[in-house]
Order: sequence, then C-alpha cells, then structure tokens
Amino acid sequence: MTNSLSVLASLVDGALDFLSTAIVWVTTTLIQKDDRYQYPISRRRLEPLSVLVFAVVMMTSFVQVAITSFTRLISNDTTLVNLTIPSIAVMASTVVVKLACWFWCRLIKNSSVQALAQDAETDVVFNLFSILFPLIGSFFKLWWVDSLGGLLLSVYIIWNWSGTAGEHIRHLTGAAASPIDQSVLLYMTMRFSKAILKIQNLRAYYAGDLLNVEVDIILEGKTRLRDAHDIGESLQYMIESVPTVDRAFVHMDYDPWNIPTHLNQQAH
Repeated sequence: MTNSLSVLASLVDGALDFLSTAIVWVTTTLIQKDDRYQYPISRRRLEPLSVLVFAVVMMTSFVQVAITSFTRLISNDTTLVNLTIPSIAVMASTVVVKLACWFWCRLIKNSSVQALAQDAETDVVFNLFSILFPLIGSFFKLWWVDSLGGLLLSVYIIWNWSGTAGEHIRHLTGAAASPIDQSVLLYMTMRFSKAILKIQNLRAYYAGDLLNVEVDIILEGKTRLRDAHDIGESLQYMIESVPTVDRAFVHMDYDPWNIPTHLNQQAH
C-alpha cells in the first residue's frame, strides 16, 4: 500500500519468516522421530540442510526485489513515496519485536535456531532502513532514494545469506576442521596415554554441523588386546566429549609403516 520498494524488501523478508518457521518446525519434528533402521546415526544433518534451502530461497527472492528496484531507478517514474503514520508505527514495532527475538534465539545453540537469529537480526536492520530510506527521500524530495534503498537492502541480504549458504555447503561436503580445532584434538590425543607411541594420522572434517574425527595411533606390538581396546575406546569417548565433535573413530596399529587405513585412499 505504501508503494515503497524499501518497504517491499522488508515485506518479502517478513513473508519469508513464515517459511523459515515452517522449515525449522518440520526439521525439528523429523529429527525427533528416531528411526535407527533407516537413519542409523539420526537425521541431525537435516538442520544444516534446511538452513541451506532457506538461504537459497532468501537469495532468490531478493534477486527479484533488486531487479524491481533497479528497473524503477532507470525508469521515468519519479513518484515520491510518502509513508503514513500507521505504516511507520507498524515498521517500528517490528524492529522492537525482532530485536527481542534476536536476543532470545542467539542463546540457543542449534543451527536452525541460529538461522532464525540471523534472520531476526536481518529484520532489525531491514525494517530500520526501510523506514529511513523513504523518509529521507520524502524529506529531501528525492524520488530515487527509496528505490536505491530497496536495491541496497536486497544486495545486503544476498551478500549476507550467500556467506551462510557457502559455510553450510562446506560443512555438508566434508570440509576440514579449522587449524585450531585440529590442534586441540591432536594435543588431547598426544597427552591421553603414555601407551600411545605415535599418532600416525588425525583427520577432522565436518559431517553437518559437527565434526567427524579419525585417529590412527601406534601401540606396542606386545600390548594385550584388552588394554588396546580400553585405550581406543576411552580415547574415542574423550574426543566425542568435545562440543564440536559428533563422532570419533580410533584405529590402533603396531606398525607405523603400513597401507592407508581406507582402501579408497590408495587411489589419491
């Protein structure tokens, strides 16, 4: 009703809030339905996948808003946008509500809820500037300020969510852990037991939001099976106690010179 492209950008963002809430609800419901036969390690990877889907929808939607804003900028339409008091009040109240949602959601350490926190933070910026751009244009009698504001807000959303999408794509495709995380895991393994003579290999890579860790350790050849088992299992549990780790796999050997742990590694 305002005919403002800045407000239109905020409207699209607000409409997508319903989609983000639906995605989070469906994802949470599916994860809670534990089916160990079809999904032996649960469906936790649905969380980053749902965030990726939502990020793509966000970027696609705002590409359209950006195109509309750019089209009006180069058109001959010089109509000045004037916001009414009710529209300003609605936008201002949204800023307050979304700010409260952002503070609340960011306290919950869950990728889907963190996506909602990011969305709420975006809404705060969006609604604030959605008010400012048409008001500035109206005050200074500059018709193009509102269209430029819609374009800038769209570019901001596309840039912001492209980073989120890229991060989750890396996590879902098995990107390596950060050097800090790898150093911590290596240090914990080195200091775990004097029976560990050597760490032959340590791999830490993402399998969704959290890490999978593979450790190859060397023990004395004369170590009893019972002792080797206890060392490997205890090391596994210790690594899995790290908050960023989902699953750990410990491989024990007596000879540091052997073939790769997995058959398909021989081809690389």
